[in-house]
This record gives sequence, C-alpha cells and structure tokens, in this order.
Amino acid sequence: MGRLRHLYLDFWFVLVVSWIKRGVILYTFMCLTIEARTVEQMKETIAFYVSLSDDRRDYQEISSLAREVLSVTSLYDNETLAQVYLLLAYRSENIGDFSKAYQFANRGLSFNDISIDVKLMLLLRAAQSNYNRGKYQQVLSIADSILTLSQKHDVIPKYAIHATTFKAMANALLGNYERGMQDLSVVTNKLELENEYAEYIDVMETLAVANSYLGDYQTALQLQEKLINLRYKLGRTANLEQSFYNLANVYEQLERFDDAYTWYLESKNKAQEKNADIRLAFAELGIGKVLLAQQQFQQAHEALEKAERIFKGQNLNKPYLTTLINLAKASLGLDKKKRAYRFLAQAMTLAEMTNLTIPQLDLYKLLAKMYNDKQQYALAFQALNEFNSRKEKFYKHELATLLKQEKARMITDESRKIALNMA
Repeated sequence: MGRLRHLYLDFWFVLVVSWIKRGVILYTFMCLTIEARTVEQMKETIAFYVSLSDDRRDYQEISSLAREVLSVTSLYDNETLAQVYLLLAYRSENIGDFSKAYQFANRGLSFNDISIDVKLMLLLRAAQSNYNRGKYQQVLSIADSILTLSQKHDVIPKYAIHATTFKAMANALLGNYERGMQDLSVVTNKLELENEYAEYIDVMETLAVANSYLGDYQTALQLQEKLINLRYKLGRTANLEQSFYNLANVYEQLERFDDAYTWYLESKNKAQEKNADIRLAFAELGIGKVLLAQQQFQQAHEALEKAERIFKGQNLNKPYLTTLINLAKASLGLDKKKRAYRFLAQAMTLAEMTNLTIPQLDLYKLLAKMYNDKQQYALAFQALNEFNSRKEKFYKHELATLLKQEKARMITDESRKIALNMA
C-alpha cells in the first residue's frame, strides 16, 4: 500500500513538473514574441520620426522612446541606436541646447555599420552645433566630410547643399569673404535646380544669415522677411523664434532699433511658449543690447540679467561674454560701479579662453576705465593698449578682406537675385 502511494505521488510530481516546464517555455516564447514585436514597432516608429520635418516631430514622445531604447541597447541594431541619438540631437537643437546636440550627434557617429543617410544627417547636426558654439574651423572640416561622402555615395543633393551653406557661413565668420561668396553662389545655383523649396527652407534661413555675416544686410533682410512668410504659408513654424531672432539681428546691424526690439520680443515670446530657455536667453540678450543702444539702462539691465542667469554654466562662452560686457555697460549707465566691476572681473576671466569679436573688444575699454577710477594707472594703460592693438589688427584684416568681399560680391549679384526669387 505504501509503495502504491509513492508511485501515485511520483506520477503527480512528474506531471506537475512537466506542466511547469511547458508553462515556462510557453511564457518565455510569449515574452520573446511580445519583445520582438515591440522592438520592431519601436524601430519603425523611430525611423518614422527621423523622416519627419522638425515641425511634425513630437519631442516628448521622442524623449520617451529614447529612454526606453537606451535602457536595453542590446535589443537594437546600430542603425536604430544612431537614429535615436540623431533625434536627441534634433530635440536639443530645437530648444537651443547646442552643447548637448553636439554630444548626441557625436555619439550617433560613433556607431559602425549605419546607413549613409543617417551618417550624413548626424554630420549636419554636428556642423550646426559647432556653428552655434562658435567652432567655425570645425564647421568647415565637417562640411568637407559631408561633401566628400555625398559625392562618393551619389546621394540626394540636399546634404551637399546644406554643407556648402555651412561653409559659406563659416568662411564669412572667419573673414574668408571671397570663399564665402563663392560658396553662396554654388548654393543658390544648386537651389535653382530644385523644385521642392519647402525641403530647403532651413538652408535658405542659413543662406540669409550667411549674407548678413558677409555684410549684405539688405539681401539678408529681404530673405528673412520672405522666409518668415514662407514658414507661415507652408506651416513650417516649429522654429519661428530663431527666424524672428535672425530678422531682429539684421535690423540691429542696420541700427533700426525699434524694429529690432519688436522682433527680439517676438522671438522671446515664441521661446517662452516652447520652454526653450537658451533661445530665450539669446532673445533677452538682443533686447538688452537694443535697449542699451537707446540708453534705457534699467530695462536693458533687467533683460541682460535674465540672459546671464540662463547662459551661466551652459558652455556658450561667446554669448555669455557679450552678456557680461553689456551688463557692465548697463550698470555704469545706472552709476552702479561696484556691480559693473564685478561683471568686468567675470568677463575678463572668460575672455582669456575666448576668441573675441570686435564688439567684445569694448571689454578692454571698460577695464581701462575701471582701473583709472581705482587709480591703477599702469593697468589702465595696459588695458587701453590691448584694446588699441587688437582693434588695429582687426581693422588691418578687415581692410584686406573688404577688398576681397567687394570683388566677390561683384560676381554674385545674379546668385542673390536667384535666392530672393526662390524665397
């Protein structure tokens, strides 16, 4: 009887174990099926977002997708991972976080065996981020890489057009005006062959900025005004705050300060709507500069303080330095010397690690005044001498480049007409 009982128990034990094994296998199979289906769906969704224009991307959804994918990278191929970093670069750029955009673009480029289209898109984001961070030599290097790859792989023209536009802008900012004008001519001639201008609206925006840097403010102004109208017409309004900022900047260069203030304010409002803090800081900086030019020191100081708080710690040395210099000017206008000197001390430290622009040379004049007020005459003389020597170098360079600029402009009148007609 005892033996039968043991056999009975053994039978049920084997049966239960068998059911458990089958259940585990079935459960594992179901999980793998669900996981596989989810991975495939995720890959399709990510590829879909890459194919969309910036105006149609849902960046909240993209952030959620990125977190999910990057938490289990072993499930995804290099192409999908590179696409995720590309989308993260777009998202960071969209809110003006150019340092993160550059980091994400570089991370995406670190993957092997990715498609040429994704690689070229990542390189374009790296070029854009370097331009925004003032790294113009790097822009030229990346643009040349894009042009070489585009020619080698015979891809669609937009990559080469984008890259050449970046070259035009970088050359202009490096003082290579003749090369910049030649690049502009290449871009406008290529764009004339394209029918889908909506595809190139961002290129044309960059084209307008390049014209501004090359000193052709009237062409830049006409292009910016037409492009804003075109963005509304095509429903491409995702980055209007940048378009408004670019237009305001041209008005500022033309010393049309009321118009500049209006458009900087529009840029500020748009940046606030989308919680783009860094773009908001640029708008506040523009507002502060315009108010300062109109000697409205208190209002200028308030706007510049807002910009300073956002720029601080963002690794954007050039705009942060400009903000500190203008804060010192506004403080002096309010007869707040101690406050001004504090800003100048910060600016002086930052200037040591920054290639200064001509407007930023005002720092040395302000330092000379500060040292003179403190009766530190040797330091005052040293700062003034630094200002004069640096400005002289700039003007000697400018005199040479202005001749090149005029020569280059003579051969690009037709290209400018083409650009304006396209917009």
